[in-house]
Parts: sequence; structure tokens; C-alpha cells
Amino acid sequence: LLQALGESGPFVLGGHSWGGLLVRLYASTFPNDVAGLVLIDATHEAQVARYEAMKPGFSFAAEVRSMLAKAPPAVRDVYEQAIRVGVEQKVDGMMPLRDLPLAIITAVKPCPPQVSWTCSDPAVWPVWRQLHSEWADRSTASLHVVSARTEHYVMNDQPSLIVDAVKFVLDQVRAAKP
Repeated sequence: LLQALGESGPFVLGGHSWGGLLVRLYASTFPNDVAGLVLIDATHEAQVARYEAMKPGFSFAAEVRSMLAKAPPAVRDVYEQAIRVGVEQKVDGMMPLRDLPLAIITAVKPCPPQVSWTCSDPAVWPVWRQLHSEWADRSTASLHVVSARTEHYVMNDQPSLIVDAVKFVLDQVRAAKP
């Protein structure tokens, strides 16, 4: 899309939730095209295993499969992919984050269970923060914001956090250029 628009990289990419996996995969596949990332309450490939370890008997795959029956056909493939990523704890082709300008927003405001089970259970928030902190630790130019004032959909509750995160990454990218 960016090529079709005549835009040239490298780019700062942002991804919310599952989109966080997608921009990280893009950064792994095309490292020279990505100057920085903004991860907005982003999915982590190890989150399911860590959550299941906290809740004996809980099965993410079983929970998601129960949602499949109610899901529109257009999103069933995404649910199946989520199960695969959760079980395998990896995304084919994704490398660990390299050292690049990075901003991470972690939401820890309670939300209704139908929005996301990760934000409806306060017991998982320390794990959520830790997973996101692990990304921040990979970068020498990172910002990690944890907000108790926003649910999973940060763009609805605190859009200014996203704007500030993008500005931070852009500033870091510009400062690194000769």
C-alpha cells in the first residue's frame, strides 16, 4: 500500500492488539523498511502460555473455539490463527525485536470480559506488563507507558497516549539520523 502511494521508507509502524504481531512480523521480514514501532496494548506470542500457567485448568484454545461458533465467518480464520500462535508461542518468520526506536502502551483498566479476557482479569496484568517490558528492554530507545486509565482500546480512551508514543518514536528516529 505504501509503495502504491509512492511512499518510501523506512517507516514507523503502529499496531494495536493483534496488529502488534503484524507490525513485528513486518519488521522481521523487512528490517530495512522499519525505523521504529509503536505497540498499542499489543498481543505477545507468549501471553497465552503465561496466562495458562497462572490458571490451572484454563485453556485458551478451548475458550477461543467456543467463540468460533458465534463468530462471523470472515473472522474465524483470525481466531484459528490466534489459537495457533497461543499454542505454539511463536509466529512463523518473526524474529525477536531488534534494537530500534520503540514505544509500548500497556492498558490495565478493567474492561468487560466480552472485550478481552486479558483486561478483565487483574491477576494477569503483572504478566501483561512484564511481557511488554521485555520488548522495551530490547531497545536502547524505548518508552513503556502503563495506563490504568485506558482499557484495551487505547485509541478510544486515551488517543493522546498514541500520539505521544508516535512523537517519541519519530523523535528517536530523527535523532539517530546523521
